[in-house]
Amino acid sequence: MLIKIRFSTIDGVARTHSFKTLAGARKFAADKVGPQDVEGGHYAVSNDGVAKVTWAGCTRSELFGEVAAPVAGFVAIRDGRDYKLYSGKPCPAYLFAVAFEVLDIETGCHADGWALKGIGYGYEHYITSDRHYSTLQAALADAKSMHKAIDEMWAEEAAAEQKAEGAWLRAAEMGTAEDMHFEDMEREREAFYR
Repeated sequence: MLIKIRFSTIDGVARTHSFKTLAGARKFAADKVGPQDVEGGHYAVSNDGVAKVTWAGCTRSELFGEVAAPVAGFVAIRDGRDYKLYSGKPCPAYLFAVAFEVLDIETGCHADGWALKGIGYGYEHYITSDRHYSTLQAALADAKSMHKAIDEMWAEEAAAEQKAEGAWLRAAEMGTAEDMHFEDMEREREAFYR
C-alpha cells in the first residue's frame, strides 16, 4: 500500500511525498504539522497555521492516532486528549500520572506543549504541572525518571523504617526497650538518609 502525503505552506512551497510504510508517513506528517487530533477533516494544519498536509492511502486516525508509549517501564493509554500513565509493574499496574496538553496562555485555544500531573500513592506531591514540555515524548521520558526516583526514595524510606524497627526489637529482646526512646529511632532513621 502506497501512502501519499502532500505538504504545502502559506509561502507557496508544495511537495508530495510517497511512503511504503505507515511509520514513515506518520513521522513525516508529525514533523511537518505536529500532533493532531484523531478526529477531523481530510487535512491537518500546524499550530502556527503555516504548514498543511493532505493524504491518500490511509485514514486520519492511522496517520495521527494513538502511539504506544515510546518509553519502556510504564504504559501510556490515550484518554481523549490526555495520556494516563500506568506503572509497568504487573499485579496490579497502577495509575501514577496523567500527561496533558497545555493551552497557550494568551489565546487559550492553541496547544502549547505538555505537562504532567501526579495521581495517588503520593505521586501528586512529587509530579506537578509546574514544568512544561515541548513534546509528549519529553513529558513521558521525564515521567519515567521521576517515577523511578520516587520508587527508589520510598524503598530507602522503607529500609530505614525496618532498620529502626529492628533496633527497637533488639532492645526489647535485651530488656532495654523501655530505655530506648522514640527520638533514638528517629535519629537512627535520619542518619540513614545522610
